[in-house]
Amino acid sequence: MPEQEIKHYHGNDGSDDSSDDEDMADASIKSIKDELALNPSNYDKHLELIKICKESGELDELRTARENFAAIFPLTEKLWIEWIADETSLTETEEEHEKLVELYETAVGDYLCPDLWLNYCQYALRWLGAEGGLGKFRALCERAITQVGLHPEKGAPIWEIYRETETALDGEDKKERVTKILRRQVALPLYDNEVAFKELKQIDSELWKKVKCDYDAAKIKLKEIDEFEAKLRLTDNPSELGEIWKEYLKYEIKKSDPVRIEFAYDRATTQLCLNPALWLEFLAWAKKIKSPNLRKISVRAARNCSWDENLWLERLSLTDEDPMKVFDDAVEALEGVGIERLQGLLWQLVLIYRRRATQNDDDMEDSLSNISDDAKNAFRTAVKKAIQISLSLSASDLVQEFETFAAEVEMVFFDELPRGRSKFEKLLKSNFGQDGKNWVRFAELEQFHGDLQLVRKIYKKGIMFSKVNCYDIFMKALHFERMYGTQEDLESTVSSIAKKQEENIRKEQKEAAEKEKAQKRAEKQSKKIGKKEFKAMAFVKQIDESQGNSDDAACIEPERKKHKKNPKQNGDSGASVSPQKMETDSSESMNPPAGDFKAPMPMAPPMGLPVAFGSKKPVQPKKRPPPIQKTDNNKKPSKNEEKEELDPNQPKFKHAETTEEKERTVYVSNMDYKLKNPEKELKKIFVGCGEIEEFRMVKNGVLFRGYGYVLFKEKKGHDNALLRDRTKINGRPCFVSKFSEPGDSKNKKDFKFNDGKEDHRVFVKHPKPLSIDEIRQVFEKCGTIIDTRLPETREGRRKPFFYVEFATALEATKANLMLHQKEVFGHVIEVLVSDPPKRGKQASDEPKIIDISKTAYATPRSKFNLVPRNIKSSAQAATKKATSVPSKPAPEPVSEEKSDSGEKSQKPKKAGLSNADFAKLFS
Repeated sequence: MPEQEIKHYHGNDGSDDSSDDEDMADASIKSIKDELALNPSNYDKHLELIKICKESGELDELRTARENFAAIFPLTEKLWIEWIADETSLTETEEEHEKLVELYETAVGDYLCPDLWLNYCQYALRWLGAEGGLGKFRALCERAITQVGLHPEKGAPIWEIYRETETALDGEDKKERVTKILRRQVALPLYDNEVAFKELKQIDSELWKKVKCDYDAAKIKLKEIDEFEAKLRLTDNPSELGEIWKEYLKYEIKKSDPVRIEFAYDRATTQLCLNPALWLEFLAWAKKIKSPNLRKISVRAARNCSWDENLWLERLSLTDEDPMKVFDDAVEALEGVGIERLQGLLWQLVLIYRRRATQNDDDMEDSLSNISDDAKNAFRTAVKKAIQISLSLSASDLVQEFETFAAEVEMVFFDELPRGRSKFEKLLKSNFGQDGKNWVRFAELEQFHGDLQLVRKIYKKGIMFSKVNCYDIFMKALHFERMYGTQEDLESTVSSIAKKQEENIRKEQKEAAEKEKAQKRAEKQSKKIGKKEFKAMAFVKQIDESQGNSDDAACIEPERKKHKKNPKQNGDSGASVSPQKMETDSSESMNPPAGDFKAPMPMAPPMGLPVAFGSKKPVQPKKRPPPIQKTDNNKKPSKNEEKEELDPNQPKFKHAETTEEKERTVYVSNMDYKLKNPEKELKKIFVGCGEIEEFRMVKNGVLFRGYGYVLFKEKKGHDNALLRDRTKINGRPCFVSKFSEPGDSKNKKDFKFNDGKEDHRVFVKHPKPLSIDEIRQVFEKCGTIIDTRLPETREGRRKPFFYVEFATALEATKANLMLHQKEVFGHVIEVLVSDPPKRGKQASDEPKIIDISKTAYATPRSKFNLVPRNIKSSAQAATKKATSVPSKPAPEPVSEEKSDSGEKSQKPKKAGLSNADFAKLFS
């Protein structure tokens, strides 16, 4: 056994601790590897694995971890510099140097990295002594100047190393080479450019005078962009950076310099690499100018925002690689999304293989006849894959569309009539065959490529089996027979159509009869319910309509009849009642006066209520004293107050306790209630934002409530997550906002877009949801389009309007004049200069103006006199008349009033009116 192992075994040199540390590091590496095997897109775990491997000194593990990381995600400039520095220290042989150069080339392709380019140029100085090394070095410096030479702060060092190297080299053309570099440099808006300008003056004063105008123009340009550069230096907040870069890009687009615009977009996407909208804007601009870097931009966009299907669609349409491989990568990155987000990718895959199969030559006929079997099989494989994915997502309508399209391609382009016919026949046997338009589609294809007898059979079957859009197939079948058929064929077709029409009429009549029968049944049921009589309840006082004509009787409440009670029932055994009196009482109760309603029977005393001896009245129970009003001291605390008293340290709001924790928490909402695992979906949209500490989803039992909270380990993760606002989950936009406690108006989210008149933006109303390409196609003739906003509902559906922002107000006005009330894509379009209403705080601060024209008779509601004057006068007359009728003294206090004859009469202060008398006052 070696000496080192013997010492470790006996523990003489204290190496047990280091061995334990190594075991712990190995265990941590293995654990993180297992996690990454299950979830390779965990950005934070990759960083943690690299850190542990570097600390433990496992160089092979470190290199493998970095390679796996770079294969999935683009690495930042800092990570690349650390990796290259580690590899440079271990590089000795030429083969290893070649691998280091490959590593440099991979690194500069991810982001715009000025420091990395500077390190690359410094490393390339070792090429100068080799054969052809000078040419390689100059080519590399030119590439570096093209990539980062326009950077106002970090571009000057690249120019300096290029210039100093050329100065150190001897040759006859030395002065020419150096002055050429200096002339190019001083014409650019770079900081610390005065040194190069002075050096040019020392080398060639005549040339210095010529380029002074270019130098002054560059200084003016530098002053214009200095405001944006100063703001960029002062903040790292993604939301603030987004606003700054938006203004910066508008400025560059107005100047119309394509090189500077592309460089500005490169810088913006480097700092805001997780913003899909910015990448889409960059791609749209690159398409417009047909940039040679368009494919590279699409690859970088998809790598940075792998959760966005629109970026994958752009990459798939622009790729020069194997489309199936790119599509598989997209499906893997978009795992778990709905068919709405994958539908565009599926169609793009199928169309790519269709175009590749049919655009071999310029001559269409020759190209169709020369389509290889490999191209046909590749198209069929793409269709098969699209159908499989559609079936797995239960999109049966999309499956039929792909199968129909495949059948048409087989018949039109591949000249495979039997294969196309079999596909169509299989489809038409399903629900697909109930639509007459599908039969017409099949018949027209067969008519163009096949036999007329087969076309006639297709029309006959279509007339027989179609249930929807029958008129279309009727007209097409008649037109076909008039063109190609005999008289017998035409008569047979007319007869078939007539039979089908009669069948449809009978079917409609049957449906109408069933509907009418159902309506009659419902009316009969409602009449039964209406005829049902309900007896009046015993304790409701009934009014005699025959005596209701008297105004005096209406004013006086009818006297309730007093019924003698049986003394035996009341327990009064000592009292005696005469038989005549009992007979009178019974006759009065059994035979009421004619015209009166039956008077209610007197209610018996409550069960168990005692009756006093020798009295007819039951003993009334003693009244309980009123409850004692509890003061605040005696008030019983509520359950929440009891919890606070028991545990004063418990937080009032459970989703974030401390202020620091609230700053790391985002609120996610508007998610689908049917999500079974919302944490998994949120992990996908927050990939690359930062390490997530905890998910706090709000649920009712096991049912998800559609919102929740996500706690990040760092504040930077919280800021990056806010950029993922409105990222779609299963076709529905997920809202991501800052944490705020319920009822906190301080953090209340206001309207995120500007309100008030916007001269440079137009509001466009169109019933059809247009794509961004279609919008640009319509509005580009009016001016330079800066931005396009497509509003959506909370469910993710497009609204029937959108906004287009132009570079100037004049261009927006031009769009209004040229396109308003014009027909675009089959519909009349409305184009108006944007003037949205005030929202939020601004709307509440504005004075409210009441439009009285919208109220009845153009009079505000508060000025209505709801009691007419004739009702008041009639009520007073009825009251005076009622006071002249003698009546028993009422319990209310009375007042004396002199009549016209001078006599005093008593009048109650409050005289009541019945509903019937009140109604008569209107007559």
